Amino acid sequence: PAAAPAAATAAATAAAPASPFHTMSRDEMVATHECLFGSSPGCNTDDDELRTQLLEFVKPHADGWKAALAAALRKSVFQFLTSCGRRDADAERIASARLQSCSTEAAQRAMWDKLSLEYCPRAPAPPDRSSADKVLVISPGFGIMATPAQLRTLVGAFGSAVVCSNQHASPEEADFDMAAGILPILQEIKHHKPKAILCASKGGLYMRELWRLMKAGGHDHLKGIAYLMINAHPGLTQLPQGVKVILVQGAKEEKWPRPRSYLNNGRVADSSLEALIRTGSPGMCYLYYTAEVNSNWGYRKGDTHVPTSLLLHDCLPRLVDSLLATSSPGAAFQASSRAFVSPERLAAENGLGWHPETLSSRFEGTEMRVEVPPDSAEF
Repeated sequence: PAAAPAAATAAATAAAPASPFHTMSRDEMVATHECLFGSSPGCNTDDDELRTQLLEFVKPHADGWKAALAAALRKSVFQFLTSCGRRDADAERIASARLQSCSTEAAQRAMWDKLSLEYCPRAPAPPDRSSADKVLVISPGFGIMATPAQLRTLVGAFGSAVVCSNQHASPEEADFDMAAGILPILQEIKHHKPKAILCASKGGLYMRELWRLMKAGGHDHLKGIAYLMINAHPGLTQLPQGVKVILVQGAKEEKWPRPRSYLNNGRVADSSLEALIRTGSPGMCYLYYTAEVNSNWGYRKGDTHVPTSLLLHDCLPRLVDSLLATSSPGAAFQASSRAFVSPERLAAENGLGWHPETLSSRFEGTEMRVEVPPDSAEF
């Protein structure tokens, strides 16, 4: 008696039509893989391996080939969501909602793009610095002679794309005329057409003047440039609108100290770095701040007026990459930091999720704060 069901199953399998994967071209199999998993197969995956992967994932269905693909897609979306930390019931609900209007390949690809963005955003590909646009460094204050490692780091990353200004006059001299002093820099901007301008220390006075001219009008070409200022100048109270800006400051800044700074109620303190960065356009500004931290986990030293952290871990070039990226500079810089994170850390981050709904799906009850038992694993 036990042999009868097995025989019936074997007969049904034998009677099922051959999978279309056996006759598909590689391009067709790649397109199917992209629709099912939201990504292309590995470049080293040959045709036989790709065909085997698809055959193992797409099971025969009584209602035919389209139904088999639909079931496989639902399974793939469900597995993706659970791997991103969603509970089974949540993953089923989200998968059902997203798959309702995914009848075409284009719709399926769009669904995967949105799912990845919400629940497990992909880190951007490393930038191609060999074809980088010009980066203009305002020479005064940048430490061309005093701290040459800063410029060497940039040249090592971007090569001939880095251009230093020929204006070497210090804007802090008592008899300095900014109206005349800014003209050589404006001419170099017109000649080199940089995509990013960098300054440090007293060179920030030149950058403030560029921003003033931009606001006054008549210099619209300055709005297409991104800006990085090392050391927030004490006279700076307003960032320009509609342009990317990165400010670099350390907790041990001794020349122009400025607190970060949050009040006890969580609000941002006036005249602080956090207040300053909020005067720029949302999503276009980033405060790179090195805090002074001494805890049981170790000691992290805040940067001084000469920020040494910019020379570590490709930091300064990655900040420039963030200015040149199409996304928010803050998001681009943080994503580039993932290259230094262990696989275990990445797996833990993906498990926690990248969307507020992912985290909230783990909550129990409706209270925002609850007592955690001291003897629990969560505590």
